[in-house]
Amino acid sequence: MTLGLPEFVRAKTNAANLSDAKYKESWRNLRAQGYKLTIDALPFQAARVSGDIASDFLYRHDFVKERGRLIGAQSVSDDPRLQHCQRMGQLQSELQYRRQAAGSSAQCHLPMDMLPLVHARKAQALASDLDYRTRCHAFTALPEDLKMAWAKKAHELQSELRYKSDVMGMKGIGWLALSSPQMESAKKAGELISETKYRKKPDTIKFTTVVDSPDLVHAKNSYMHCNERLYRLGDAESRHRYTLVPDHPDFTRARLNALHLSDKVYRHSWEQTRAGGYDFRLDAIPFQTARASREIASDFRYKEAFLRDRGLQIGYRSIHDDPRMKHFLSVGRLQSDNEYKKDFAKSRSQFHSRPDQPGFLQAKRSQQLASDVHYRQPLPQPTCDPEQLGLKHAQKAHRLQSDVKYKSDLNLTRGIGWTPPGSYKVEMARRAAELANARGLGLRGAYGVPEAVETGDDQRGVVNPDATEILHVKRRKAPPF
Repeated sequence: MTLGLPEFVRAKTNAANLSDAKYKESWRNLRAQGYKLTIDALPFQAARVSGDIASDFLYRHDFVKERGRLIGAQSVSDDPRLQHCQRMGQLQSELQYRRQAAGSSAQCHLPMDMLPLVHARKAQALASDLDYRTRCHAFTALPEDLKMAWAKKAHELQSELRYKSDVMGMKGIGWLALSSPQMESAKKAGELISETKYRKKPDTIKFTTVVDSPDLVHAKNSYMHCNERLYRLGDAESRHRYTLVPDHPDFTRARLNALHLSDKVYRHSWEQTRAGGYDFRLDAIPFQTARASREIASDFRYKEAFLRDRGLQIGYRSIHDDPRMKHFLSVGRLQSDNEYKKDFAKSRSQFHSRPDQPGFLQAKRSQQLASDVHYRQPLPQPTCDPEQLGLKHAQKAHRLQSDVKYKSDLNLTRGIGWTPPGSYKVEMARRAAELANARGLGLRGAYGVPEAVETGDDQRGVVNPDATEILHVKRRKAPPF
């Protein structure tokens, strides 16, 4: 095997690509050369240009120019979508649907030419006496005329109202004689119906009962059996004439209960112990027990377990880790009225109409007939040579007027911080990177390379390129317009 084999060449290339020393070699070379930043350097010039671009006046120029213009529809009636949504809301509104029904529920419209109405008119005309009677003609006469006076007198004599006036005055006035048949029949009926005369008191009836009759004997015996006074009389007499045996179980139980409930017997043992005295030494068991209990009840011992267990997780981290809580949440969602009505509330304001409806098809055909798209012939689209001067001039003018190109630098540099080299934070970061690099090289040791030591006063640590340098590099690489 020779060293020029493709496998050896590929292995060397892979080793160079994966080598940490090769990866950091360019960075060490740049750091060894140092870094000088003058006032007329490109970063400072880029910062000035970025400051002009990020100026508040230039940034708000378009806003001030477009301020005061109307954006969108002026009202709901000018927007077709809002009109459509409003119309769909009115169609789907239950209150709007029932308003006309509630207004017309109490109204009844009958046409004048209905058969029942025509028949009712004819029946009313037949039943009415307006056409049947023939009214006498009206005439005018003098009040002093003899015929007029004679006619009034004859009318008064023939008037039924005057004729029955006496009868109408006496109508409703009753008059009955005292001995008339109607009065006598009413009195007799009252005596027959009277409850007082129908029933008589037992003491008014003359009756003598038999003393030894079975009914009376049975009543007396029943009274003796049901009398409560006689029922309790024998118990009261026997209660005062009976004496219990001294060894009766009730007496024994009563004595034991008296001993258990006696306060004197309860304190007898304590009084005997107190009379005998008590010897208590320092090495007694109660003192030792108290010392051990004090150590057990110590605050340090009490908090030791708490400090040992503090920081450990007890239980579940969240609700989703507990199957029971997840089950309760799912059951709550299933039983929740809001979750049940959420989909309905979302789809309530949506209106779905199929495109193959007859109304839509007819509207499409009508629009095709009324539209002038097929009637007009569009002009042909011209084709220009890409090398034509007019086309190039138009493209260049479009780039100059483009808002995207105008604000590209601003959008690129927006949010990018710029730190001056030599500041406290930059030096601290550089020193930390050097220490970390040296520590990493000391640990590995295989690819170790001695770092360059800066001896000059003008040589300073190189910082990472900021956003302005990246911007200038992109500008150099970008092709000109």
